[in-house]
Amino acid sequence: MTEKAVLFGETKSLVGILTEAETAAPNASPAAIFFNVGLIHRVGPNRLYVRLARKLAALGFPALRFDLAGIGDSPPRSGGSSFEENVLKDVAAAMDFLAARGARRYILIGLCSGADHALRVAGRDERVAGLALIDPYAAPTSGFFLHRYLPRLFNVQSWRRFVTGKSLLWRYWQRARRPRPGAKAAEQAARRNEVVRPLDALARRGADLFFIYSGAGSPYYNYRTELKPRLDALDFHGRLGVHILKEADHTFTLLESQAELIDAIADWAVAARARRRTDGAG
Repeated sequence: MTEKAVLFGETKSLVGILTEAETAAPNASPAAIFFNVGLIHRVGPNRLYVRLARKLAALGFPALRFDLAGIGDSPPRSGGSSFEENVLKDVAAAMDFLAARGARRYILIGLCSGADHALRVAGRDERVAGLALIDPYAAPTSGFFLHRYLPRLFNVQSWRRFVTGKSLLWRYWQRARRPRPGAKAAEQAARRNEVVRPLDALARRGADLFFIYSGAGSPYYNYRTELKPRLDALDFHGRLGVHILKEADHTFTLLESQAELIDAIADWAVAARARRRTDGAG
């Protein structure tokens, strides 16, 4: 395979690494685009994106890891646009760059905030054929708090931190005692809807959707309570997958967890490609 640094965008200011198989046939597979995780630059947490991009490239999927404007090596954009608006512009520039190299369709890959950005872009750009969303946004549920804090009831150190006000549980309890303005609840509802809203468009478009959750994160519990009811109401025609890595932490620190995640996404991408060829979708 080959890896090379690339500059693209209107002012050639977006910095990325393009990974391709040397013998890849043009237009054979969608190109993969990776989203920054918070302020982490294009290598991803613990170099996860590097390993995943190389795996996908070896399977025939050109992979572009790039820094959004203002993150990593890409300088910030000028002007008064919001960060969300700039993300849309940056990813459109990434797609245009790959299109000039023969790509027609794209799969977007993101972890945490990167998953949220990927979902937002996919809802607006019909060139997106698939999404691999790792620990996307979800509000904590009672199941998450029960699983996380119930064992601490039997831990002496946990009680000592709680009594002295040093425990996170103390802060949650104090926050729960305060009156919660309706505006806060409305803001949270709007945030959830923003994440969920693109799903209907993706289902109608026939996009492939893959949710991956780490066992250490709250989404392990939120998927069933917040996301699954909405997804059950949509018909993805067998193009929806969910995978839970129970032993993984949120940033996939262990190489074993990374390997399991990479294999899961690679298998999903290959299966999605085969379905699209069978359906004649390209």
